[in-house]
Amino acid sequence: MPQPEVSIWGTILTCVEIGLHIYALQAERSNGLALDAGYAQDVLSEEALKLGHKQGEHVYFDDVKSVVPAYELVKQGAITHPELSEITEHPEKLAESGKYYP
Repeated sequence: MPQPEVSIWGTILTCVEIGLHIYALQAERSNGLALDAGYAQDVLSEEALKLGHKQGEHVYFDDVKSVVPAYELVKQGAITHPELSEITEHPEKLAESGKYYP
C-alpha cells in the first residue's frame, strides 16, 4: 500500500517510511504515525488500535498516542529506520518519555 498522500492533520509536510507499512508524518496541525490499516490490524494490540483514527487506507496516531503503537512496533522489530536506532535499541526510553517524537 502506498504512503499516505493526505492526513487527518492537514497537508503532509514530511513523510518518512520508518518500517514496512509504517510512516512518521509531520503535517500542518500535528505529528504522528500512520500505518497501513490492514497491517495495523495484524500487528497491533486491540488497545493500541483503539487509540488510532482510521481514515481511508491508513490508521493515524497523533504524537502523544503514537507512543503505544510505536512501543509495540519497536518490540516486534518492525521500526527499522537507521535514524531511530536510539528508540529501537532502548524501547524503555520511548515508554518513559511518553512521546514518539523527541
